[in-house]
Amino acid sequence: MGPDPVETITTTNDVVDRITKEVVGISTLVRSKGQISVTFETTNLIPGHIYNLIWVIYNNPEECLEDPCTFGDLYYNLATLPVAYIATGQVAASSSVTFKAVLEEGDITKQTIRADMTSFGLRDAYKAEIQFGLRSHGPPIPSQQQLQLTTYSGGCTVNFSVSGNNLEVPDEEGECAVIQESIHKAPE
Repeated sequence: MGPDPVETITTTNDVVDRITKEVVGISTLVRSKGQISVTFETTNLIPGHIYNLIWVIYNNPEECLEDPCTFGDLYYNLATLPVAYIATGQVAASSSVTFKAVLEEGDITKQTIRADMTSFGLRDAYKAEIQFGLRSHGPPIPSQQQLQLTTYSGGCTVNFSVSGNNLEVPDEEGECAVIQESIHKAPE
């Protein structure tokens, strides 16, 4: 049985660099009635580059093929009712950045990374597995900067693998990759 639905549950987990596997920050997820909020504090960034924080939500984590859920579940296992949103984006002023965002249950107005996920939304703040990915869009491209800040593919002409096979740190215009991650499993 899950937690009492009026309870606030706060979890803090490591932010891990997907290339070096080093801990580079922390993420704090607050689950409360009807919403989730995150504070994602990270380091190891390139000043002046653009980064997006992405919510990756598995509404039915018990349907995932692995524990925790994986990108394979996001892309190929719709039984998990997955959804991935752009939470927020910013240009890094230094090598350390803090992102903050809130997501309401049922909100399907956010920018998704896949068009076929728009109807899922966050179903239950207490039951979903919530993962965060930090996506680098490399240096700003003046004609694409707003898209780089607000969309998954804005300004991207080279996408390094999400599975880690050819993962690199984007350092040139047009290069993009999810470079850091943090996982918050559903409460028991």
